[in-house]
Amino acid sequence: MTKKKEITCRAQRLDYRNALIRALFFHLTAHENHSFRDAYVFLEKIFGIDERQIRKIVRSSQKVELSSADLTKLAVSLHSLT
Repeated sequence: MTKKKEITCRAQRLDYRNALIRALFFHLTAHENHSFRDAYVFLEKIFGIDERQIRKIVRSSQKVELSSADLTKLAVSLHSLT
């Protein structure tokens, strides 16, 4: 894999990760009525990044859209793990 392609793939993975963090944050706060602080702590534990990074991701503009099928697949996978 070329260096340029590797960088592009990494950027795409980060965009998807950020979109997932954003979607989870808004779901936790808007639909599940968790406080922002609780959502930040939860996402910190799951993704292993600090609150400052999560705040930056939540405030940033979204570059990638997650489909509802992707989110449904994730929810089913997570539910089967519990």
